[in-house]
Amino acid sequence: MTRCKLDIAFIVDSSSSIWIKDFERQTSFIHDVVDSFAAVPEDVQIAAVSFSNHVFDEFKFNAFSDRDSILNAVNNIKYSKGDATRTYLAIERMRTDLFAPGNGARDDAVHVAVVLTDGGTNPGSYDQYSTSQGKAKTQEEAELAKQAGIYMFAIGIGGGVDEAELRGIASDPDEKFFFIVDTYDKLDTAHIKSLLACRACRAPTFEFTTTNARRAADARYTRQVSAESAREVCQGDPADIIFILDESTSIQSQENFNKELDFVRDVSDMFDIGPDMTHVSVITYSDESQMRFTLSKYTDKASLEHAIKNIDWSTGNTYTNKALDLLLAQSLSEVRDGVSHIGIVITDGKSTDSKSTKQSAQNVLATGNIEMFAVGIGNAYKPELDIMASKPSEDYVFQIDNLDALESLKNKFAFRICKEQPGCSLAEGCNQYKADIVVVSDASTSIGDESFDKQKGFISSIVEKYNIGPEGVQIGMISYSDDAHTDFSLNTYSTEAEIMTAIENVRYLTGVTYTDKAIEMMTTQGFTSGSGARDGVPKVGIVITDGVSRDQARTQEMARNAKAQGITLFAIGVGSSIDLAELQGIASDPAPYFTFMVDDFASLVDHEDILIKKTCAGPSPTVQTKRGIQSEIEDLRSLFQMLEAKLYKGIGTILSVGINRGEPAIKMWVIYISIVLTLGSLIQPSVEEVSLKGCKLDIAFVVDSSSSIYSLDFDKQKAFLHDFINMFETVTDDVQFAAVSFSNHVFDEFNFNSFTSREDILNAVDNIRYSAGDATRTYLAIERMRNVSFGAGNGAREDAVHIGVVLTDGCTNPGSYDSYTKPAGKKATQQQATMAKSNGIHMFAIGIGDKYDIEEIRGIASDPDEKFVITVDSYSQLDTEHIKELLACRVCRVSTFERRLGKRSLYASLFNHHMHETRASQPYTYGNQMQQVSKCEAEKVCRGNHVDIIFILDESTSIGSPENFRKELNFVRAVSDKFDIGPDMTHVSVITYSNDTQLRFSLNKYTDKPSLEHAIENIDWTTGYTYTNKALDLLLTHSLSEVREGIQHIGIVITDGKSTNYDKTRVSAHNVLATGEIEMFSIGIGAAYKPELDMMASKPSVDYVYQIDDLDALESLENKFAYRVCKEQPGCAVPERCNTYKADIVIVSDASTSISEEDFVVQKQFIASLVDKYNIGPNGVQIGMVSFSTNAHVDFSLNSYHLEKDLKTAIAQVPYLSGDTSTDDALDLMTRQSFTTEAGARAGLPKLAIVITDGSPQRQSRTVQMANKAKAQGITIFAIGIGSKVNMDHLKAIASTPAEYYTFMVDDFASLVEHEDILIKKTCSGQLPVGLSGGSSINQLKCRVDIAFVVDSSSSIWEVDFQTQIRFIEDVVRRFDVSPNDVQFAAVSYSTYVRDEFKFNDNTNQSDVIKDVSKIRYSEGPATRTYKGIERMRKYLFAPGNGARDDAIHVGIILTDGTTNPGGYDKLSSRMGKAETQNQAKLIKDDNTYLFAVGIGSSVNMDELRGIASDPDDTFVIKVDSYNDLNTEKIKEELSYRACYAVTTPRPPVTSPQPITPTKPQKEDPGEVCQGKPADVFFIIDESSSIHNTSNFRLQLSFVEQVIDYLDVGKDVTRVGVMTFSDSATMRFPLNQYNSKDEVQTAVRAIDWRGGNTFTDKALKMLLDEGFTVEMGARKGVAQIGIIVTDGNSTNPYSTRTEAALVHNKGIYMFAIGVGAVYRPELDILASDPNSDFVFTVDNLGALNTIKDILAYRVCKEDQNDSPQEICRRQVADIAFIADASTSIGQADFNKLINFIKEVVDEFDIGVDSTRVGLISFANTSQIEFGLSTYTSSAEVEKALSRVEWRRGLTYTAEALQMMYDGLFADARGGDVPKIGIIITDGNSREPKKTYAMAAEAKKRGIRMFAIGVGQYIVEDELRVMSSDLDSYFMVEDFSSLNSIRQALTTKACKRGKKSKGKRTSEIWGEKAAMDNLNYREIESLIDILKGRQL
Repeated sequence: MTRCKLDIAFIVDSSSSIWIKDFERQTSFIHDVVDSFAAVPEDVQIAAVSFSNHVFDEFKFNAFSDRDSILNAVNNIKYSKGDATRTYLAIERMRTDLFAPGNGARDDAVHVAVVLTDGGTNPGSYDQYSTSQGKAKTQEEAELAKQAGIYMFAIGIGGGVDEAELRGIASDPDEKFFFIVDTYDKLDTAHIKSLLACRACRAPTFEFTTTNARRAADARYTRQVSAESAREVCQGDPADIIFILDESTSIQSQENFNKELDFVRDVSDMFDIGPDMTHVSVITYSDESQMRFTLSKYTDKASLEHAIKNIDWSTGNTYTNKALDLLLAQSLSEVRDGVSHIGIVITDGKSTDSKSTKQSAQNVLATGNIEMFAVGIGNAYKPELDIMASKPSEDYVFQIDNLDALESLKNKFAFRICKEQPGCSLAEGCNQYKADIVVVSDASTSIGDESFDKQKGFISSIVEKYNIGPEGVQIGMISYSDDAHTDFSLNTYSTEAEIMTAIENVRYLTGVTYTDKAIEMMTTQGFTSGSGARDGVPKVGIVITDGVSRDQARTQEMARNAKAQGITLFAIGVGSSIDLAELQGIASDPAPYFTFMVDDFASLVDHEDILIKKTCAGPSPTVQTKRGIQSEIEDLRSLFQMLEAKLYKGIGTILSVGINRGEPAIKMWVIYISIVLTLGSLIQPSVEEVSLKGCKLDIAFVVDSSSSIYSLDFDKQKAFLHDFINMFETVTDDVQFAAVSFSNHVFDEFNFNSFTSREDILNAVDNIRYSAGDATRTYLAIERMRNVSFGAGNGAREDAVHIGVVLTDGCTNPGSYDSYTKPAGKKATQQQATMAKSNGIHMFAIGIGDKYDIEEIRGIASDPDEKFVITVDSYSQLDTEHIKELLACRVCRVSTFERRLGKRSLYASLFNHHMHETRASQPYTYGNQMQQVSKCEAEKVCRGNHVDIIFILDESTSIGSPENFRKELNFVRAVSDKFDIGPDMTHVSVITYSNDTQLRFSLNKYTDKPSLEHAIENIDWTTGYTYTNKALDLLLTHSLSEVREGIQHIGIVITDGKSTNYDKTRVSAHNVLATGEIEMFSIGIGAAYKPELDMMASKPSVDYVYQIDDLDALESLENKFAYRVCKEQPGCAVPERCNTYKADIVIVSDASTSISEEDFVVQKQFIASLVDKYNIGPNGVQIGMVSFSTNAHVDFSLNSYHLEKDLKTAIAQVPYLSGDTSTDDALDLMTRQSFTTEAGARAGLPKLAIVITDGSPQRQSRTVQMANKAKAQGITIFAIGIGSKVNMDHLKAIASTPAEYYTFMVDDFASLVEHEDILIKKTCSGQLPVGLSGGSSINQLKCRVDIAFVVDSSSSIWEVDFQTQIRFIEDVVRRFDVSPNDVQFAAVSYSTYVRDEFKFNDNTNQSDVIKDVSKIRYSEGPATRTYKGIERMRKYLFAPGNGARDDAIHVGIILTDGTTNPGGYDKLSSRMGKAETQNQAKLIKDDNTYLFAVGIGSSVNMDELRGIASDPDDTFVIKVDSYNDLNTEKIKEELSYRACYAVTTPRPPVTSPQPITPTKPQKEDPGEVCQGKPADVFFIIDESSSIHNTSNFRLQLSFVEQVIDYLDVGKDVTRVGVMTFSDSATMRFPLNQYNSKDEVQTAVRAIDWRGGNTFTDKALKMLLDEGFTVEMGARKGVAQIGIIVTDGNSTNPYSTRTEAALVHNKGIYMFAIGVGAVYRPELDILASDPNSDFVFTVDNLGALNTIKDILAYRVCKEDQNDSPQEICRRQVADIAFIADASTSIGQADFNKLINFIKEVVDEFDIGVDSTRVGLISFANTSQIEFGLSTYTSSAEVEKALSRVEWRRGLTYTAEALQMMYDGLFADARGGDVPKIGIIITDGNSREPKKTYAMAAEAKKRGIRMFAIGVGQYIVEDELRVMSSDLDSYFMVEDFSSLNSIRQALTTKACKRGKKSKGKRTSEIWGEKAAMDNLNYREIESLIDILKGRQL
């Protein structure tokens, strides 16, 4: 029992919204909470008030003097059942009466109030308050109570609570004082009761631990603890207290430090100081830690106070770790046994060495010998406070604003330390606990050494909590990887110490994760009597794993076996690789209770207490088993039958009395009926029922036009109605429409008989008036619909189905137009809806936005809600094809939805006459036609039907028994019995499946009913797994080959679980449905997996998927199911609307070799099927066809055939061509010939092309050109891609815009049929869907982008809007191809603090990214520290080691709904905060990161957004009015596109704002310099679409001509070639084609412009592979020069960088000319060194003329004849080779390594005055094989290399690096001689941290480092850090491949030595400085990555 001194007042809601049974559960809850306290009323006193309309004083604190009387009084709290909820009066009465003097409340007790309610404040008609005023009054009263020192708890129960109101009632922090539960059943649980009792006792401590410390320190809000109270509880309480004080420089002054000392003195003063009483010690820390005095030093208060006073302030850094180490090493060795040990750390900032602090804190806490408190001042780092403090953090961490606040904390703090806690420790209760526990520990490779140690530490920590021994808890342990090992058994050790030692000795195995083997061993060996398991003692297994089991199916089976043997299984998953479904499958039921998920092994400790509590709790929480539920249903069924019989007897009496007179007897019967109806609904199965035949409907719209709807949104509402009506084929004949609109008043828009044509009705809808009234009188509108629209004489038909559709964006609001209050108005709406439904009107209710009242919407709608209620987030989402089709489909099938409720209809009319007597939200109203389907009815519709039916039955083990399987067979027999079985009638087949599938009998096997029934009866049950896929495969390969033509084919799958192989089942189901041969039904039993049922069934799922509770329910389904199969369906396909449609359509059909002849036939059948849907003829749709392969052919023109049958014949005769895929020729032919007047094209009609292809076009760029040409001529192109070889980007480039709308991708030709209807609909619609806009085709860009989201989570965003923001981010992510080679994502969130959500290298696929996005937390902080969010993105997300790639584009997306607000968390004003945001944005933009700023709502500051965003604003700033507007396809598409294309977006040059023009001597003429100059010169010219037009392209050609004019062109002097590039590279003419200047210039002028993307990489590849080859005229010994001109950034920058490096390695000199806003770093990559000589930039194409002379001069003047080899020969350098000689290499590969070094050395001139070479080899140790000065010739070095031996050992790279700079380079020459280190290794270092430090030191000493990694075990991050920059590391597959990088290595090494040459690529990309200046702190993040990969 809990013990503390409290006065608790309960405030109990007793309003009518609580049912009597729930009210009793509420009082039972209070009873048990009171009874949980030890001393009632001695320590804990109780009082209570109840409230509804009025407040009732139940009893005061001094009313009773014994526990039993108080508990009896609680039981007797009255249920007043009032219609109001005046919460404010109850809180006021509690404050002013219960806690008033004279009523028993005590001054020295903690005052607590507990408010329980199931709804929000509702004044009713008892005060003059509105609802909102009442709520405000409640907040006011709660505030007054809290100011009076009362701690307020608020408990909300059910779905009707107002969460914001409850949080306002509750004290801070919410998470301690606020509870919410779904039902009263969940309230009345032991967990909630104990939690409330526990928190009530500890209420005073909560406020000091919250980050809202300002409020905690405010006397108005907290019950102050006096010094006397603190002394009272602390006197006589011996303790050892160690204060650990921050004296770093940030404390600022001795005066501030004295405030810490005053706190120490004042807290110490609360205790008795003495030799046997309390001892105090003080440690201070800054750069070092100091023991100011030990615990035993001062044993009286006076000397202690004097010592405290004399402590001085020393200043320095914040090395908290050193203080904790001193605490551990010295103070804890002094503490006394038997007394409390308390440590109190005070700090005002983050530790200087946070990693060491974390380790030191863990070491201290691991002793278990001290309770640690952490007090944070100001901006102290909360995560670090949590690390240092004991758990739970909420009890041990305090955070306050400043040092002054320590004063207000001292008494409370002492009180907190001394006050006896209420016994809330979760580990209590285990002292007497007996159990046998086996821990199953994952020791696989994925864990890692360090994490395995943490796992063992966690297990040890658990052991400490139990009473270990033969009479208590026994522990065993199994570890596993490839195999399972028993580490020790239950009876091996009987003491805690022995077990702890054994755990420590468990070895780490490594290997694969075979969890199944471990669970099997636990079951078969761990819990045997031989292992020590005891009878009658709980058996508990704790399974810990960090990954997915290698054999998941067997793991589940082994877990089931274990649980079947009575073992309770806890499953703990660690990390992001866990499969939650597998984990929950391992755990006992209920799985969520027995399953734990933690982020990492370090976080296991956070779950320790709750695991202990659950293992000690004994049995699992009460869970209704399937059998228990069925038992209850059977009881209900019996009760229902008894009541129903009684009801039938009473109906005659009721009718004789008359149902309209309202006698009490009638009311009794109404209540009776409601009970019967409720019971009936519980026992009826939920299945889809039979539909009406056809769609004969009268539909009345009830349209909200109140002012809460914007005018534009009202237009969208009308557009929705317009399009909805237009979906019906026979408007006014079969379907009629009427409409009323409403706001203040109701307007009759039109009646059913107002119009006789579709056009008139649509026109009337378009003219529905927008009244914009301030009221929403929904009740009047529904009444008008009922009485007028469906009234006599207004056109409604008796034989049509009557439909009402109510559209609204809010709830009923009478305004000032009626005497109703809002609640009364809502009630009137419900009553009018009920009356409409009782009149047979089926009511649909559509809620739009976020302001509608869902309960009101449901009350308006017919049952069931899921069919008659539609809700959307916005009017844009309402006006979509999906919602329109959904509503159209449902109104057609309206009758089938209600029939599921069966016998309710018998009582509907009687019940509805008295509906107001019961709850308004129970609309049980159905027409007479809604009867149950009898066997007679089913047989009637099925007799004479010719059907082939295949039943596919689940016979897996989970079916449970032969008896249960027999229920499936009974269903087959009963359904079959409804049909006529015979040779020419219905045929039946049965397939069963488990491990394998069996065809029990085929369709034609039994042709009479007796033999069929006998065969069904004899089917046996076999058991096994659930391989549904195999059954579907058999259906496809065998059964469907047997079905007869011309009759219905039905497949019925029955299953009770998820398929064992879900992926294969998905494929098999797709293959079956793709045949179009069969209608598939799926029936799920119990927990069958709904997505799989949907996947297997025909569409729409709502017609073909059934889900029932158990196999017994199949019986109730038999008649209805047969009826459903036989009865003609209404058809929900959108009615055809192409009858009156006119268009010219040309089909462009792929007939190339990649399509088989069989598939070509299928393609033609699809085209013929399309023809079926159109009205073919000269006044309707005309069809033409072009087929293509190597060539294109017009098969027939638009005017060739005007009859459907002729067209189909022509299509069938189109020949299969075979050949290449010349899509470009087909598009060209179509545009030039098919859409001409001669071919039959008609003016003014849509021109449509449907292109079908199964592969990529032969000429991709020309294909896009031809498609663009067609679209430019007004042709709309649909593009259909078939199969896996189609490139989606190319397909979209062909299609019209938006490409997503006009593009289709299908798996194979057989799947074309699935897209037929939607293609017809789109071709017939003649317009784009809402939200999509036209324009030119967008060519998709290949993205290599790292995108970081910076997400605002401050309190200015409502939680619902925050979730909208998260959904928006998820949808943006879905638009990208996420992988380590394409797009990566990371995120931080920010408000008051910044949270790291996930890094770039946390996820490698889209689904994992989306999963992490969904976990982004809503922190609701009061500040908006945007600058912190941006800074964190820059310093953390884009920092080395977190996955950001140097060769990818970096993009940041900042989302916010407000402006920067530092709050009180920085010493910044609002203005300064905004300035800091701008500063942080500038810093990251300077790092070449593109920033997008997305502002949401009216509070954003546009100037701030623009300052954050990159230039230009119109690209990088996105502003929307609301979160609903943010979450639209348009914004998602826009942002995704821009982020992908960020690098191509115009912006100022990054590194140089002015055009760059290298200089030349003023007096030198380029023409003279170039005379006689032999050179091979290639111009590479950009011809992409960004050039815009031919005129611009000609400016480039003119520039080339003018440069050529300076050159001495001729066969033996300068040769010129030209190539162009866009989507591909084109050789316009090679070097040897023309031999004179005139010829070359003429050829240049003849070049045409083509357009396309900017694939610069393809041009460079062509330059290397073709341009500078002998065949194309390149000459040896002549300078090879490339001049590239481009106006945009490369489409594939990664590939461009690779190709550029290869070009440079070949010794080609490259000039790069950038036009406009080209990305400067890319120009630098393209150009040779130094960039200052080889890079040019100009503002525009016209400015090229200004650089022609200087370019020509540079081309001719530079000494460019030196090859890379010649440069290396002249190189003077000292080169150290560092060769890995470890075991993993092997002798053969070591020889290859040595040979490679020989070949590199051979490139250099070795000598005393030229290049010198030394060699170090390394493994366990390093040794210098020879020094720099040992050998002076290549021959000597080669001989020495041949003598080097392979050494074997581990990979200790760090020692080799240190030996290089301390040993080998000790002999290096000084001056300008470069020092070069080349390390070659096949594995990552054994000491990565030390390796990084040594590499950093080497680079600091001026050594140029190259790193070469060989093989699959290399970690790229380590190579990157060891090398000097990104150009300086290489990776090859094996040692044989080393030679492939030799030339690149030597070229780079030689260029590094050229003093004249400038920086190279790596420096441009901003890496050099970072790499050269790495220190320990900067590389720690990389170490964590490497540890997980270490061999």
